[in-house]
Amino acid sequence: MGKMRRAYRAEKRDVGREKRLDVQTETGGVPAPPFDANLTPSSQAIAAERVENFHEVMKLLPDDYARVIRLRSIEQLSFNDIAEQMNRSHDSVTKLWYRAVLKFEELLNDSSFNSRG
Repeated sequence: MGKMRRAYRAEKRDVGREKRLDVQTETGGVPAPPFDANLTPSSQAIAAERVENFHEVMKLLPDDYARVIRLRSIEQLSFNDIAEQMNRSHDSVTKLWYRAVLKFEELLNDSSFNSRG
C-alpha cells in the first residue's frame, strides 16, 4: 500500500516545463545559463552580469582568440578537433588557447568592468 501512495503522489514529468538548453542567443551564439528557481534575485542579477561581461570581453578579443575560447571552453572540443577546424597544429592551438585565456582574464579584470555600478 505504501508504494502505491508514493507512486500516486510522485511528481510526474511535465513536458510543457522542459526547455531546450541548446538555444543560441543573439549575442555570440552562447546558450544562456539555465534558470535556477532556487537562486535569489541578487544571485540571478550577479549571474546575468557575469554573462554580460563574458559577451563584452569576447567582443574585444581578436577573432582567433574568441574562436578558440568558444570551441574549447563552451563547445568543449578537444584540442585535436580545434586544430582540425582552425587548420592549425595541435601545439599551435594549445598555445593560442593559453594566450587567449590570459588575454580574456586581463580584459575581464580591467577596471572598466570592475568600476561599473
